[in-house]
Amino acid sequence: MTAPLDAEYRLRRFVGGVCGFAVVRVRVAAVAGGGGRVVTAVDPARGASAPPESYGDWFAGAEQGCREALALAGESSWTVRVTGVVGTEVDSSPAAMRAAGAMAVLTALGAADGYEVVHDGDWRVRRRASAVADDGGRP
Repeated sequence: MTAPLDAEYRLRRFVGGVCGFAVVRVRVAAVAGGGGRVVTAVDPARGASAPPESYGDWFAGAEQGCREALALAGESSWTVRVTGVVGTEVDSSPAAMRAAGAMAVLTALGAADGYEVVHDGDWRVRRRASAVADDGGRP
């Protein structure tokens, strides 16, 4: 079993007139016998996070992104704790939080270089074209 991995991803983009801002912090830990769980676990004493009770849609987006990242990376033996999200009322959305959550988990797992955040009507994470070419076209 390895020590928990902490990571943060900051989405700050302006694409085609659309601004996106989201910060998601995660703690990823290996779990004996399998994991795959994603939970919100904000420590109010640490501050620097939107409160989950007021921004539930942001946390739901971040959790969804974390689950998507585990699937993209083919990992099922990790548990993810969303330890904080930061956003603005104007430029943040559940989709931006989803993309930032996915990239935070991929960063913690050391796999972020093979992925990129794109906006094609919504914020999402996809494999980089170079990464797809390198591994024979695997999605």
